[in-house]
Amino acid sequence: MQKLSVDRIELNFAVCEKDDGTMLDIPLVKLPRNVKEGSILLIDSSGKITLDEQAEKARKSELFNLQNSLFDK
Repeated sequence: MQKLSVDRIELNFAVCEKDDGTMLDIPLVKLPRNVKEGSILLIDSSGKITLDEQAEKARKSELFNLQNSLFDK
């Protein structure tokens, strides 16, 4: 299973970052409707793309905690 992070939405494509840092453009019509910048996508071996909402929440929480630690000093 491959995990991608949606970096940004441009026209009809989602620009996604792979775990190795390379970028991949995916047409929005192939993605779940509620995809947005920051979404975490999972692609299974058959090519089906789903949102990983749990990973997205964990990532947001991690970033929020990091931001707070930077400004609390």
